[in-house]
Amino acid sequence: MLRRCTSGFLCSCFLMICLFTWGCPSTSTPSDGGITDGTVTPTSCDKDVACLVVSDPNIRSCEFVVSYPKTESQPNVGFDDSVKGRAKYLNGKLAVAVLFDKDEGVSGDKPIVFIPLGGSKELKTSVLTCFDRKGAAISSPKAVLKINN
Repeated sequence: MLRRCTSGFLCSCFLMICLFTWGCPSTSTPSDGGITDGTVTPTSCDKDVACLVVSDPNIRSCEFVVSYPKTESQPNVGFDDSVKGRAKYLNGKLAVAVLFDKDEGVSGDKPIVFIPLGGSKELKTSVLTCFDRKGAAISSPKAVLKINN
C-alpha cells in the first residue's frame, strides 16, 4: 500500500521511476485515433462508413457521442489529415472529439471523421457540439453525421 509522500525529493524520485518504467502518456494523436481492433481505419466516406461532415466556416472543433453496436473492442475511427482527433468507446456509446490543425474555416462540405458502421445500418447521435475559434459553442452548427450504407 502506498503511503503519502512526506518528502518532495522522494516523491519526485518515485514519479521519475514510474515514468521511466511505464512511459509517459502520449499527447499526439495516432493515425487510427488510438484504437486497436485489427480492422482497417476508414479514410473516406465509403460504403458502410458514417462521416461527420462540416460546412460551417466558423467551426474549429467538434465533439459528439453516437450510439454504436455493442462490441468487444473499440471500432477504428479515421480522421481527416486537417484535424487531430480522439475516439473512445464504452458500453454502446462512441465519443469523438476533433480539433482543426489550422485556424481556418471550411468551405463547402468537408468530411472530417470516418466511423465504420460495424454491421449497424444506423448510428444515432445523442450529442453534437461544435465550437468557434474562441471556444464558444455554436448554437446551430452546420455539421451532420452522414450514413453511407
